[in-house]
Amino acid sequence: MMTLTSFQSIAQSEWELEKEEEGIIAYTRSKPGIKFKEYRVEMELEATLSQALSIFKDFPVHTQLFPGTENIIAMLDEDDHYVTYVKFDIPFPARDRDALFDNHISFDPTTKTLKVEISCLEDGYETDPSLIQIKYCEGSWIFTDLGNGKLKVVNQLIVDPGGFAPAFIVNSKTVDDPIKTFKSLKVMIDDDKYRGHSFSLLGN
Repeated sequence: MMTLTSFQSIAQSEWELEKEEEGIIAYTRSKPGIKFKEYRVEMELEATLSQALSIFKDFPVHTQLFPGTENIIAMLDEDDHYVTYVKFDIPFPARDRDALFDNHISFDPTTKTLKVEISCLEDGYETDPSLIQIKYCEGSWIFTDLGNGKLKVVNQLIVDPGGFAPAFIVNSKTVDDPIKTFKSLKVMIDDDKYRGHSFSLLGN
């Protein structure tokens, strides 16, 4: 008799270590029905939860933080929910893409964990018809306060870019681009403009 555990192990592969660089550890795994790999990248960072939320709510700097991001517009910005329209510059011969990212923020005061859950919207806001819209993504950012001014940061995401996008090309960037983001985050989050902010969500 097949148990739930055995079914889950068949349905979704285990994480495989892909790269470790400057304290950043990257894993990937395959998901059934999707030819593109899911990634999980993690590191420890000297920062506070307030700094993390501050930089994620500073939408213009996302063009520096996330590789390939050409333009970003905040379509909705609430304390615990934001929607961003993002245009991506994709190397030739593939076409540029855009996406509507739906981000829900939560905070668990017991575990001191800040979570941003990410999905892609298909409609509800205007997109560019000349671009290929990314309609499926699923993932999260998780920031856990370890004490002594340190955070554990985990980013997990799977994306189907849609249209013509060879899996081997997309998968080759699945680890490299998030690692670039983590390296940028280490530097950018230390900017004084992200210090001293208070958020009702965090209880400060």
